[in-house]
Amino acid sequence: MTDRIRVLIGLGSYHPQQESAGSNQSIRALMQGLSDMATFFTIGAVSSTDRDGSVPWHSDGLCQTTRIRAGFRGIGELRRAVAFARPDLILLNGFFDTQFTIPLVLCRRARLISVVPTIVSPRGEFAASALALKRGRKARYLSFSRVSALYRDVWLHATGERDALDIAAAGLGSRGIVVAPNLGTTVRAIPFVPAEAGEPLRLVFVGRISPMKNLDFAMRVLARVRVPVRFDVYGPLSDASYWEECEVLMATLPPNVVVRRCGEIANRDVARVLAGYDLFFMPTRGENFGHSIRESLLSGTPVLISDRTPWRELTDAGAGWDLPLDDIDRFVTCIETVSRQSDDARHAMRTNATDCAARFDEHASAKVATAEMFRRVLSADSGRERHS
Repeated sequence: MTDRIRVLIGLGSYHPQQESAGSNQSIRALMQGLSDMATFFTIGAVSSTDRDGSVPWHSDGLCQTTRIRAGFRGIGELRRAVAFARPDLILLNGFFDTQFTIPLVLCRRARLISVVPTIVSPRGEFAASALALKRGRKARYLSFSRVSALYRDVWLHATGERDALDIAAAGLGSRGIVVAPNLGTTVRAIPFVPAEAGEPLRLVFVGRISPMKNLDFAMRVLARVRVPVRFDVYGPLSDASYWEECEVLMATLPPNVVVRRCGEIANRDVARVLAGYDLFFMPTRGENFGHSIRESLLSGTPVLISDRTPWRELTDAGAGWDLPLDDIDRFVTCIETVSRQSDDARHAMRTNATDCAARFDEHASAKVATAEMFRRVLSADSGRERHS
């Protein structure tokens, strides 16, 4: 393949108000890494600030992008966006995504848009912990997809062996499962910002405020901590009712624990912000990759996370802890251990954190694997008829 390919990406969070979302970071890293082989077109969802409805196509430096009404209300705009992009390949994010994935896959089946090779990236949605959330709705859509063979000519993207097994277990009868790890965005090393005298232990959370990130579990851990702690929460509010549940738990915390919701952070500022904390704390129910974990380690901030991410054996690396969620006391012990560490011990952990991320970071190989994934899909589907 010598000509540049045209890739259309559907991603509801692709706009400035959601730039800290992990899926957004994955897509931006993909576009950066494959800019030499592809021209990208990205559809995002209109936000509350887009008062005039859809946003015209424009360049943001990485791709041509537009924002339209999400879901079935925006079918007409979606069809026009596909016609404008004239894609050789469509990449969709989130199997259960009602903004673009489900409408576009159904439009494709109904021949309302050009039938071009299409990849859907579930991004961890088939893990048991993810399927357990909103189980009924997901089960109904899975059943419909199987009975209708909706994905028979759609490729499903896994980011690793475990992800591929989870996808295969769903029994969707897709065109195939293609495997390529997430590309990581480049993070510049940031000098550590030491605590001021008498300042409490500084904990930080960066991620979507949603049940999957398990912020309520973090509150339950902090309820047992007996050392002075400040816990700052950054990230978009994906589930307002869930945040209200967390606020109820916050109200019961002991006086030695202070929790603050700090809003979102622009991607360019995440590393600088993380460098000002002693420990990254996110007991997630599961991560397909975990961009904020990677950025924390690269920033030299040790992490305290669950054992449901690709970031494992952190204790052996001296870079933090990855613990089972059924042992809340170990989370408490880790936080209190960090609070008692000497300056030398904290410095050693920060060095280990950066080293750990550098060893894990396989950007070059991920780029090759993703390019090969695109080539494989296009080659396999090259003889298949397209309909308009």
